[in-house]
Amino acid sequence: MRHLAIECSGFGGSVSLFDDDLEVISQELPRDQGSVQSLAPAIMNIFRNETIGPQSLDFLSVTTGPGSFTGLRVGLATAKMLAFAWRLPIVGVDTLECLALRIALQHPTLSTSLVVPIINAYRKQVFAGAWEINTGGSMSVRIPSRVVDADTWLRAPWRSLVDDTTDALLPETQRLLVTGSGLRQYTPNACATGRPRQQISPEATWDPRSIEVALIGLAKFLRGETSTAESLSANYVRQSAAEEARQTESKPD
Repeated sequence: MRHLAIECSGFGGSVSLFDDDLEVISQELPRDQGSVQSLAPAIMNIFRNETIGPQSLDFLSVTTGPGSFTGLRVGLATAKMLAFAWRLPIVGVDTLECLALRIALQHPTLSTSLVVPIINAYRKQVFAGAWEINTGGSMSVRIPSRVVDADTWLRAPWRSLVDDTTDALLPETQRLLVTGSGLRQYTPNACATGRPRQQISPEATWDPRSIEVALIGLAKFLRGETSTAESLSANYVRQSAAEEARQTESKPD
């Protein structure tokens, strides 16, 4: 399967092209330049340097959120435009699932461990979720991506995500791996959580990559979980500040 994967849910981002042998060609987007300026040139550069052309692609994959409103909109708009122009199906991928897969692939022996990725959502909030690493490095979702109060999450990275029913899935002895770019602003205190088996992943694994977008996208494509350019939408998880302000202004006194 030949496909193009796009990730620009935060600062910078990347683009990856997979060929029939699942060999990947990737290009990073500069962190000091917005994806509005850098994404299209990166895609053009990948195709310019490879024998694979857009006409030979089977599908596209792109992160749909959560993440930066601007970055997600740029990535989605670009992917949807290309899917429409090239008449290709498109696969939407959860940003936090990409972060979880990065840990699962690097630590396939950590079966039954839970990965909790977080992204800074600003306004003293974080986007967070939880995935379980199964035997062999495969994953299953435990807590879908959601927005959580940052202070509450800092005190209890797991407890802040769950209700009483879901909490039963995590024994106190189960390993908890925390990852994601949100750790640059919010680092949980292991002593405060009371979880001795909680670990923080290395900072080199904190940012989502188009390689994981492509791997998740391929699995979803093979399961038939595709969208059209017209039907795919972002999962912002919460409203933007402007949308929330408009709602507040429209409420009667």
